[in-house]
Amino acid sequence: MRNANTKPNSDAARRISSLVGSLIFLKETLELLPGLGHPLEGAESELLQAIGANCTHELFQNLLETATKVLDEVRCL
Repeated sequence: MRNANTKPNSDAARRISSLVGSLIFLKETLELLPGLGHPLEGAESELLQAIGANCTHELFQNLLETATKVLDEVRCL
């Protein structure tokens, strides 16, 4: 049940702020992946090589580009 003193707009603003914060965190994490992945690709361990290959996967670059576009749009609001 909603407290009578709580405004629906402030709840929505908090939710949006939280989502934007999560998107920023995702973007920052995605920016770090290639730097982690490239050194691991030359590792002797097959597991580390697989982790390195996954860190540099094209999917993560595409996701980074999408996150960047969305955050740019949010800044323009």
